[in-house]
Amino acid sequence: MKLDPLTKVIVMGDLNDDPINESITKVLATKWKMDDVEKGGLYNP
Repeated sequence: MKLDPLTKVIVMGDLNDDPINESITKVLATKWKMDDVEKGGLYNP
């Protein structure tokens, strides 16, 4: 991302949790609305 700030990154995997678990929503600070995602943030569809 230092080389190209517009790089899109996809994180995939089981993560051993559901998308609504605290480890995903709070620890990874995912957002459910695209408009809420800040630069460097994670969108959780």
